Amino acid sequence: MKETTYLQENKRLMEFLKSVPVFEPFDQNEINSLVKISKLKMYQDGECILKEGSADTWLYFLVQGTVRITKGDQEITVLRRRGDIFGEMGVIAVAPRSASAHAVGSTICLSTDFSRIESFHKEDKVLMGYVLYRIFSEILVLRLKETTNELIKIKGKAGLKFW
Repeated sequence: MKETTYLQENKRLMEFLKSVPVFEPFDQNEINSLVKISKLKMYQDGECILKEGSADTWLYFLVQGTVRITKGDQEITVLRRRGDIFGEMGVIAVAPRSASAHAVGSTICLSTDFSRIESFHKEDKVLMGYVLYRIFSEILVLRLKETTNELIKIKGKAGLKFW
């Protein structure tokens, strides 16, 4: 894995982030705050991005490439869309990682160190918390919808009744 230092405001990076759907609702200052606690991390094929059972405070946004999420030896999902988020469960729950993530091919992630929010001034800390928890809420709602649809399919195949 190769990584940059913590990022600074950069016009090209800002344009890219504003083009990612998850960042559209946020203004320039909110995105700048996020960038200041983030690094770009580059992974080669098969490289472990995060390991099930490990603990850290990093949240990942897929910039380029593909990420395979596994629990034990079972594949859970494959992320391919720019802006896909992973690692949020460990950050929200402040608990060990519930799954592993591996790069499939050359992969680049915007990696945000959630623990660095503590170094912000009070107003900026509140703002950054709002930004991240809004992102968390949106992604968790999408994943809950996907899980519900999968459950409906499984129950339908098994002939089970719905609630």
